[in-house]
Amino acid sequence: MASDDGYDTSDGEWLSYADLATRRGIDRQSAFKLAARHRWRRQKGNTGQVRVFVPSAFAEPEDKSSDNRYDLSHHLAAFETALRTVREAHAGEAAALREHLERSEKRVEELLAGQELTMRMVADADARTQAAQQAVEEFRRLEEARKRRGRLARLRAAWRGE
Repeated sequence: MASDDGYDTSDGEWLSYADLATRRGIDRQSAFKLAARHRWRRQKGNTGQVRVFVPSAFAEPEDKSSDNRYDLSHHLAAFETALRTVREAHAGEAAALREHLERSEKRVEELLAGQELTMRMVADADARTQAAQQAVEEFRRLEEARKRRGRLARLRAAWRGE
């Protein structure tokens, strides 16, 4: 006869939590959790000890002789693939950053060369400005002298060849 949880209730036995733990090779608390997880029927005996109806498939100890280690090889392969992908992406990003750095350094060199040219042009313009200012000052000085001499003095000077 099948119960609500899908187990055949005619095939099993009543065990205490301690007996279940001993048979399965687990501790008493784990036996209690196992019974609760599968919702096995519980019943208190005349002695006050609680027993659970354990289906025969669960009453036998787990096979510990086989190698129960979890196979991580597929996780390791996936991790190595992901790591390789990350390294390739990193290499690509590093190459892109190096290229950007080289372009930036070239641009800085160009700007510095342009700055030097600009500074030379400014110095040349300053020199020409000073020369022009000196010429203007000389012209003003001569103009003042000419005005002081007057028209007659100019004619006399011209007659004499001065």
